[in-house]
Amino acid sequence: MSEKVMIWLLFENDGAVLVCRHKPDETPFAGYWTLPGDVMRIDESASETVKRFGRNELNVEISAEEFVDTFYLQEGSDSFAVTVFKPASFTGNLRYRESGPYAEASWAVPTELPSPIHAALAEMLAGKRHWRSSEETGPVSDTSA
Repeated sequence: MSEKVMIWLLFENDGAVLVCRHKPDETPFAGYWTLPGDVMRIDESASETVKRFGRNELNVEISAEEFVDTFYLQEGSDSFAVTVFKPASFTGNLRYRESGPYAEASWAVPTELPSPIHAALAEMLAGKRHWRSSEETGPVSDTSA
């Protein structure tokens, strides 16, 4: 059994959150809707993963992030500690790379999430787990590539 740390990013816009559907052949979580993020590399801190993923996959420079929550997911023989951060400060126009791990991205209201999505993530987004900050991050642009 392998244990890995995933870093997911919680972007909000007018009551909606940015969710991404993994390509059918893109593991982990192939075909599932998740928050955008990546496995934390051995030589990285969580903050470095946030910045790398934001820059390389979402076209934004994240200068500060807030811890939101941690939950655990299982896929096959791999277990994942999923740590969610909310970008507190970033610049750039949010978009995903079509050559990256996602088939599509969308803004979704936490009470109307697309399927399939992991229960732990749906619970966090629906407010059954803590996640909302008292501060807003500001407007976010279109996610189209």
